[in-house]
Amino acid sequence: MRKGGHLTEEKQIEFRGGPILSVLPLTIFVFCSIGLVIVGAPAVEGMILAAMLGISIGMLFARDFAGYSERIFSLMANRTATVAVVCWLWAGAFSGILASSGLVEAIVWVGWKLSLNGAWFTLTVFISSALFATSVGTGLGTIVGFTAVMYPAGIVLGANPAALLGAIFSGAAFGDNLAPISDTTIVSAATQETDVGGVVRSRLKYVLIASAISAVLFVIFGGGSSAISKAEAQTLLSETADPTGLPMLIPAVIVFIVAVS
Repeated sequence: MRKGGHLTEEKQIEFRGGPILSVLPLTIFVFCSIGLVIVGAPAVEGMILAAMLGISIGMLFARDFAGYSERIFSLMANRTATVAVVCWLWAGAFSGILASSGLVEAIVWVGWKLSLNGAWFTLTVFISSALFATSVGTGLGTIVGFTAVMYPAGIVLGANPAALLGAIFSGAAFGDNLAPISDTTIVSAATQETDVGGVVRSRLKYVLIASAISAVLFVIFGGGSSAISKAEAQTLLSETADPTGLPMLIPAVIVFIVAVS
């Protein structure tokens, strides 16, 4: 740290109970977050409260309350953290608009119109979930949305249950890793002091290779048995499918092109 033209070393924060208690705030946050997921309430607001709880309890074990508080505020004002938070807020608003506009229903409609079954339906689910996750930048939202609709339809269409679920998770991971508005992409760019486009371009070749290999495996292992009831599957998909959200793919594509160009 530079002060008055001279380099000064930041004072190390000491905790009552030794260095091991320095991980107490992070431990509290992790266990509270896991608890929120277990009870089915993994909301951002709850995780913020978990983080604040961890920080507050950590302060009770700090030997220097003022120094502990000062370090918190200095890190909150850190440029890297501020850029990441601002980008995350804008990206969250954008992805929320896309998700609320019926984009998942539109992608389900595309899969419904292809009228595939067995392994080919599994491959379609993988591509569709990857497309949706890349558009909205959320892996969890992709898993929730596609598991509720595409998974039961795939089962009655003869898809392998394990492969079908793997296709949904793989597509979600694809988008979460590659999407320009994904929180992981934004944080990676901010913490490594590079631009989002550079992160996306550097990941693109690895993601595409892994996706090609995955697609082949889904075709080979994605089929389970013959379709149980195509009529039942068509009913499940038709209840959710809605093509009106397809135009929302345009802004998602624009964001992706701008990010990598």
